[in-house]
Amino acid sequence: MDKIIQTINLKRNVSQVYLSIVPLLGIIFGFGVGYISYKIYLPIWIINVCLMVTAAWFLGGHVTKNHDAERKHLAAGAFFLIVPWIIISMFFGLGPPP
Repeated sequence: MDKIIQTINLKRNVSQVYLSIVPLLGIIFGFGVGYISYKIYLPIWIINVCLMVTAAWFLGGHVTKNHDAERKHLAAGAFFLIVPWIIISMFFGLGPPP
């Protein structure tokens, strides 16, 4: 039982760190890296989106399945805070604005 709790805590900690770092990395790579081929940045963006959705699920997205309405509203609010960064992280391959 102790190992299960440690695994859950590790997943939650890693997810929280990843979601905290994504905005900073999105800004740095979005403005620091110039235009690159979509064959490179599109797979990286898809992996990033999958990791962000998985991290959000570990942190609380799973409450939307079977808990009360208050927790569902809290999870929906968190979802709308994460979605813009999913879209903004796509800009890293497009380069900075002209």
